[in-house]
Amino acid sequence: MKTSAEEIENRIAEIDPEEEFLAVENAGGDALRIYIDYPGGVSLETCQKVTGGLAELLEKHTLEVSSPGPRRPLTKPAHFARFDDNNPLPAKIPLKLINNFMCLTGHITLKLFSQLLR
Repeated sequence: MKTSAEEIENRIAEIDPEEEFLAVENAGGDALRIYIDYPGGVSLETCQKVTGGLAELLEKHTLEVSSPGPRRPLTKPAHFARFDDNNPLPAKIPLKLINNFMCLTGHITLKLFSQLLR
């Protein structure tokens, strides 16, 4: 099994279509940290099931499978769908201003976020 995010996402979907792959990152050395989500929350059993289903990766890597907790990464357009003008997204947004950086902290709506990306 390859270690690309796409391959890991596809394998997790085969293990259980309700499990959602969020991200993979290098956790140092040969370790991979894989973040997942599951309707109703991620349990120890969910993490064990995913780890077992990714057994091919265990031949070359140490795996850490977990939930990202409340700081879930928003990596796909569908992740933003639950936020709207009535339910704004808490955000910390770095903005580059010529040679300086400024960081805005607060709540952002999907409408404002899409305007910032233009």
